[in-house]
Amino acid sequence: MEIQEYQNDFSQLYQQLQSDLPQQNSNTIQHPFSFYSLYPSTEEIPYNKTDFKQSLVYQKDILKQASHAYDCFSLEMGFLNDKKGKYLNTIIDYLLEQYDLSQDNNIIIANSIRHLFYMICESQFNIFVNSSNRNKLSKWHTLKEPIKSFKSKIVYEDKWLEVQIFNPLKRDGFLSEDTSFATFKTLFSGKYLESKINWIDNKSSLIYFIKRLLSKNLVDNPKNKHWEIASEFFLIKGESIMQSELLNQKETTNKRKREAINKKIDNLVQY
Repeated sequence: MEIQEYQNDFSQLYQQLQSDLPQQNSNTIQHPFSFYSLYPSTEEIPYNKTDFKQSLVYQKDILKQASHAYDCFSLEMGFLNDKKGKYLNTIIDYLLEQYDLSQDNNIIIANSIRHLFYMICESQFNIFVNSSNRNKLSKWHTLKEPIKSFKSKIVYEDKWLEVQIFNPLKRDGFLSEDTSFATFKTLFSGKYLESKINWIDNKSSLIYFIKRLLSKNLVDNPKNKHWEIASEFFLIKGESIMQSELLNQKETTNKRKREAINKKIDNLVQY
């Protein structure tokens, strides 16, 4: 049986979900892991299980394709905007189906799929695993419970939030140019993390910003998880930050920075 070794275009599933990308060649594979369905599962496997060399060659071939497929999956997952969950869970559903088909008669396929589940569960994409699949995968892996962002008590209109808060925070040197508005507004949406906000000033000004959000009662009570949320949703000058670093850091005393942040917070209050 001739197996397609490499994906050489965006998959059909990705093209269907990425609205700004026109549908491409219909010969494109369904999704990065489609190659599994081309391997025998209920029929005779194409190697002698009692022959170590044949089995090893077959396993290396499977692992090579699985590794390439995972790289393609990671690329497509990273490029998707608001359909990450649908894309990921469609793929997990398929892999679970292939696992069930192969576990009794093609252990090499089954083991490679199990390894993919491990990689997905350990990746930054695991927060998009839905509750049904989270429950199914939990028999093998413990998935960290995803952290949701703050939930604003006021629903701000996107354009207003961008013009009055987001753009000024960039101009005043608090947010990096590569932080998108879509990422920033998630901070107020009670949603799971997709990508982090890059705060390019120091920790003390970020602490002041978070404290002002809370003191002005602009977000629902985070039940003392505000520093956990902040450490999950923010980078400091491009670097990850631990919750403990925020707990032990004092807020900024810089008058200019405090006034700049206060102005944005006051705008939020007066909306």
